[in-house]
Amino acid sequence: MTRINLFRFRSWVWGAILVVGVWASPASGQWSRQTVQLNLGWNAIYLGVEPVDPRCEAVFADWPVSSVSLYNMAHASAQYTENPSEPLSLSAEYLTWSPGLPAGANSLNTVIAGNAYLIFATAQGTRVLTGRPAVPRIDWVTGTPATNVYNFVGFRQTSAATFGTYLAGAGFNMSKLTVYSVSGTSNAAPTYLSVGGFSGLSTALMVPGKAYLIACDKVSSFAGPVKVFPAGTAGLVFPATSSRQILRMKNDSGSNLTVTLTLTNSVAAPSGSMPLIPTLLYFDSLTGWTNGVRPRILRAGEEWTLPIALDRTGMIQYQLYGAVLVCSDTSGGRVEIPLEAEYALPDQAHALWPAGLWVGKARLNQVSQVLGDGNINSGAKSGGSLDLRLILHVAVDGRCRLLQRVIIAGAEDTNGNWNASLYIDEKKVPAAVKTARISSVAFSVKNNITWDETYGSFGNRLRFTYIIADDDSVNPFRHPYHPDHDGLSYDFKTNAPSGNNPTNYIGEIKPELFSISNTVSLVWTEAPAAGGSAALWNPSEKVAGDIYFQVDGLRKEGPIMMQGLFELKRVSQVGTLSLE
Repeated sequence: MTRINLFRFRSWVWGAILVVGVWASPASGQWSRQTVQLNLGWNAIYLGVEPVDPRCEAVFADWPVSSVSLYNMAHASAQYTENPSEPLSLSAEYLTWSPGLPAGANSLNTVIAGNAYLIFATAQGTRVLTGRPAVPRIDWVTGTPATNVYNFVGFRQTSAATFGTYLAGAGFNMSKLTVYSVSGTSNAAPTYLSVGGFSGLSTALMVPGKAYLIACDKVSSFAGPVKVFPAGTAGLVFPATSSRQILRMKNDSGSNLTVTLTLTNSVAAPSGSMPLIPTLLYFDSLTGWTNGVRPRILRAGEEWTLPIALDRTGMIQYQLYGAVLVCSDTSGGRVEIPLEAEYALPDQAHALWPAGLWVGKARLNQVSQVLGDGNINSGAKSGGSLDLRLILHVAVDGRCRLLQRVIIAGAEDTNGNWNASLYIDEKKVPAAVKTARISSVAFSVKNNITWDETYGSFGNRLRFTYIIADDDSVNPFRHPYHPDHDGLSYDFKTNAPSGNNPTNYIGEIKPELFSISNTVSLVWTEAPAAGGSAALWNPSEKVAGDIYFQVDGLRKEGPIMMQGLFELKRVSQVGTLSLE
């Protein structure tokens, strides 16, 4: 936002240039291009991109201009604490750059995207600016023609946007809204032309890239029909160790509108072309993660929080990638959001997907039922459900382990990064480190579950087997204080015969405890979400499917078969598990 006193403009000895910007179709990174048409004399522009080198002498080196001025926001409050009829000093009120002045003589040294500028052009011409697009922000203040206080602003919009439609959600009284454009060839004073004088502002078209003097009756932070977060030129950045960001959009238009997102190549960077981000994935509440995002109707005041994930498949080592995400709407708004991504190399703490620690649960709700005639009804619906915690580790070599427990232990380095290791034995955890223990009561505490490598792999199907020995502390037949289930003979000292050996049943002392064999099978119902061999991080970090749990040794009619659904989420990208 810029507050400008119209009287002070008329008495100002320096001129300014207006650049009318038209954004060209993108062509490869996070760069956008603004084409500027200079008219002889006064021009007013909205600068929508931030050049790589923002110094005024670099940006305007070959421009036919005598001065470029930006309103000084640091002195905004002074306009309302002094008599409006007494102009402020130009050096305090405006930051100005003029070519050819000695070093330090200019108060404006760099251009800032997302602001309006006044420039005086000494000749007609066309110039092109390349830079990172800016997500706009405006802080409106009240003013009237009588007080000569205006907002000096520009907008990001399509060529079809009108003042009435575009500004409808700002809350202004449109009958009191006054809009002027700037022109004129005399460097003594610009000419102010009323916008919408005949047809009204409701149908007056806004020129893309042009800046206007607008007096409004209400304080507002309205920046367009759709307010996009984050603001500025930083955009969305995907660092090397993360592939997910959040984009927020809010409908500020005052009525329902349709919002469309389009991923585009950026134009070539000034220093050379930057390759396009290979694939962005968007989270849709109905379909999950998808390569594209459907247009969405937002109600007035509704906010859209959109998770966005990066698929690093196809990215090259040591290469920086970029793109521009365009948010457009049916009120004529257009916001360009710069995107930047680093190629991610795996390391000790960040393994390639799907390696790492997976934790989730299984819900068993079907069971094999022994009927009265001795037949078995497989898959009968159970009277209730049994929930089990699942802990699964996938190593960098693809080896899978189903665990009863795991200990996450580590410490922060000098940069505040958490460096963790995974252990299966508490005794092997180093001293003086922070730890977190994850365990499950569903499996043997010996933590020696065997993976059947011939059966399948992660993302397809897995099968694990383990035996709860007759002397295992978690054997369900065992009870340390019951004489018929303590595994001891009548003297309460000598071990009773093992129930695993059938010949022991003919002896005088019968077995009390039996080993129980278990087989756990996980079958994916669909392929895991796209992640690719080069992706450190999968967008959903979740997998799901069917679980089959077979228990042998509990009933004479044969094994008990249970089944249900499982869901796992990767909670750590550490691909190495300490087995010692």
